[in-house]
Amino acid sequence: MAVPTRHRKIVLGIITLLALIWLVQFAYPKSRALPFATVGGEGVGLSDQKTVASRLAADYSTVPLELKLPDGSINTSFDRAGFSVDTKRAFQDAASYPWWQRLIPFSLLLRGATSDHAVHMRSDKVRYNEFATQAFAKCKLDPINAGVKLTGTTIELAASKDGYSCDSARLRTELADTEMVQKGMAMSVPLRVIKPARTDATVKPLLDSARKALERELTLQAEDGAKPVPKAELASWLKFEEKTDKSLAIALDAARVGAYAKATHSAVIIAPKATVVATLDGVETGRTVGAPGRQIDESKTTANVQKSWLESADTAASATVATQTVAPATTYSRSYSPTQAGLQALLGDIAKDKGDYAIAVRRGGVSAQVNGAKQYHPASTYKMFAAWAVLKRIDASQMSWTDSAEGGKTVAQCFDVMIINSDNPCGEWFGIKIGWTNLNNLLKGIGLTCTNLSTAWVSCAQDQTLFLAKLESGEILSGSSRDRLLDVMKRQVYRSGIPTGVGGTVADKVGFINGYLHDAAIVYAPGGTYEITILTRGSSWSQIADAARQIQSQLNRM
Repeated sequence: MAVPTRHRKIVLGIITLLALIWLVQFAYPKSRALPFATVGGEGVGLSDQKTVASRLAADYSTVPLELKLPDGSINTSFDRAGFSVDTKRAFQDAASYPWWQRLIPFSLLLRGATSDHAVHMRSDKVRYNEFATQAFAKCKLDPINAGVKLTGTTIELAASKDGYSCDSARLRTELADTEMVQKGMAMSVPLRVIKPARTDATVKPLLDSARKALERELTLQAEDGAKPVPKAELASWLKFEEKTDKSLAIALDAARVGAYAKATHSAVIIAPKATVVATLDGVETGRTVGAPGRQIDESKTTANVQKSWLESADTAASATVATQTVAPATTYSRSYSPTQAGLQALLGDIAKDKGDYAIAVRRGGVSAQVNGAKQYHPASTYKMFAAWAVLKRIDASQMSWTDSAEGGKTVAQCFDVMIINSDNPCGEWFGIKIGWTNLNNLLKGIGLTCTNLSTAWVSCAQDQTLFLAKLESGEILSGSSRDRLLDVMKRQVYRSGIPTGVGGTVADKVGFINGYLHDAAIVYAPGGTYEITILTRGSSWSQIADAARQIQSQLNRM
């Protein structure tokens, strides 16, 4: 039977419509989001990738981010943490239209209208790592190893505790997988557990051993009898030492064991009697031989206690108090004749007692020295040489007091602060102005043999004392020039060395740098003016003052 014309038209119309729909759906471009498509609730239908990327970047540029830590939180934003919207992924989701779905009539409209695609973020690894390094720098809690807690005579376990650190790599992955919302989000930072190296289980055997030791009685045995040790005292001897592998070991506090033994068995202790050596000018004149003493040997006594008490399985233990012989010390009863030989011997003893010292002394025809030619860094004592050279130039009209000098000062001002305050810039300016080689040659010309301010930068006690003697006598400067240098040296502000030791009027120049401590002086003493230089390394002003006091006392006797 023939199909009615009307029906044929309907069928033909349907086929034509389906063909048109398929044509449109198969022809729909991959470069456009599907009609009615949404991303994060916002419509992006028919938009190209650039438009979608621009809109999402603007909407999600500063999304707040709260990172929760165990002890607080960090409030930041995704962009500051190194994240940005994954616009490529978002567009691909909104434009995704596989071929098999294109076969389904009206799927073009239905697919876009029935799904809302999530917004995801992607991270810049370099920026994120920079953020994480700073943000989580203090996100760490060290684990606590198990230990032993001793309170009085009670021994308890100090339990171990896990530590943690922030797992920034895991956080980055979780943030990238999270669906974003414009209002922001909060996330707990994942933690990486750090286990202690020493657990409760590894400490318990040690704890049991310590408790058993305290249940055991101990008697200390010595020549003056056997004496029981109170339990509280025994507990105070215990200490728990950590080995290199982090395990604990029971040990004894040797100092406490020794102190207790000395206090309770003091009768066995005999003080040594010193040997006294009498000398005159460094030569032995008599000797009183001392006698050895006896003291408690802390190390051996502790070892005896360790073996007898701590390592014993008995209910009671006895340990011997060990002793050792103490050799007598040697002391010196020194005397010095009122002669140059006596002065020389004194200088030798001072250097022997005080360490790295060089001393040179002159008074008229009397002189003595120890390590006099030994070279030291001169520190600021060189400034008295520079001041002398300045005065020679002024006397020769090669320089004027009113000339400009360093730092806006005049030559006169720089001269004064160089000596009085030991000003370094002025000292260096004068040295350069005069010329270090020229200054060196001037010093050699007046007989200084071990001073070098040109190629080595050294000086010695005998040179400095010779310089001061020539200055005081008027040999190298005279009249007002000599008086001016002596005046500023008398007014220099560092007076804790020779001036403190000898008292009275002293014209001196000190120097100190990198452990070197020096003082070179003209001393105007009641018994006669003299020159003295003390160069030291690793000493102190009080020690220099003491040396100067001893030397002046000897000079006063001569």
